[in-house]
Amino acid sequence: MAAIFEKLKLREQFEYQLEIDKDVFFDNLKQIVDKGNSSDLFSRQFDKYIDGDNDYIGSVYKDNFRIRKRYELFNNNSSIAIGKINIKNNTVSISTSVTAFNHSNVYAPIVFLVLYVGFSILGHSHFPELFLIFFRSITILYISLIVLLFVLMRKAVANLSSELEADFDFIQIKNKKNQ
Repeated sequence: MAAIFEKLKLREQFEYQLEIDKDVFFDNLKQIVDKGNSSDLFSRQFDKYIDGDNDYIGSVYKDNFRIRKRYELFNNNSSIAIGKINIKNNTVSISTSVTAFNHSNVYAPIVFLVLYVGFSILGHSHFPELFLIFFRSITILYISLIVLLFVLMRKAVANLSSELEADFDFIQIKNKKNQ
């Protein structure tokens, strides 16, 4: 399943190398992430009430992290970054996977499919002579919604991965200035 998501660009993996101490990286990453749930659909609506002004919400541990962008109205930030922090040859190696499919995004295609089947049955039972026209219209609408959903999820994955790379660069530059 992961290979299919990568081909559809709904999942992206990257490795990042930083030449800083692991504890320094951990402290800096913790400073830009507010504590909160990184996967709950319903908690995203209340992100503005979580203490802190950081762009990310999630959990950061010594060896891994799971974060997402803070929810903003009319901004698609539904992807989640899951990373592992390792030390290789005196450098911090971060293996990160950014995915669009989390608990909240799985339900949308299922809801669209149920509505599609429901409207098809409803159209056939109430308007049998217009069923073909009704079925074509509903099919076009269903395909359009699925395509829109996938385009938005692809954009969310690309945005989160590029912003994470920029923040990792910022952490490394900030550390070099402090030395």
